[in-house]
Amino acid sequence: MIREVLHRDLLAAVRRGILQNQGGELSLLSRSIDEYDRDFLKDQFLASIGRKWTDRDEACRAFARWLGFARTGPVIEQTARSLMNGLLREDRLEADGQSMIRRSAD
Repeated sequence: MIREVLHRDLLAAVRRGILQNQGGELSLLSRSIDEYDRDFLKDQFLASIGRKWTDRDEACRAFARWLGFARTGPVIEQTARSLMNGLLREDRLEADGQSMIRRSAD
């Protein structure tokens, strides 16, 4: 049971770009949010919030957890807010007032 859960979680981490699998050896893909490609981060941000309306602060926390970070520090917070602004400009994210956002319909 524990082995199955761990295996599933490790596969999810590889799919999300948190871990990389090179010949069966798992390692962190990036140690810092700054090391990720911006387009990759945009896609992961959208995946982390889903389609429901979400408070921007909660979206930052959900994004950090989605990428495997234990806490949302100032660098992750700033990155997430920058991603939100970029996604809003690209119409991939929509806003309802100042605090609520959701992924735009595909």
